[in-house]
Amino acid sequence: TALPPEPPTPATRQPAPRHSVQRKVGRQGEVTVIGMHFYIGMNHAGEQIHVLYDDETIMFFDARGTEIISHPRPPKGTVYIGRSGPNKQPSTKS
Repeated sequence: TALPPEPPTPATRQPAPRHSVQRKVGRQGEVTVIGMHFYIGMNHAGEQIHVLYDDETIMFFDARGTEIISHPRPPKGTVYIGRSGPNKQPSTKS
């Protein structure tokens, strides 16, 4: 007697690779990563910070490795992310 066929093994989803970059916080407390401007805070102006990001999350850390702030990765078309979250690109309608 033949054995029944085994069900196919579901494809396992590999986690997206996490990227790591360094950025200097500008005078207005912002950094630009992945084509978007993130408000980090005036108290970090001039500091070098570490940024980790993947398809789902973006995280900001100070030089000691302390997390400053994290956000879900904003959708494409977002240009500015303040402390409370993303703002969409300004409307071009008059």
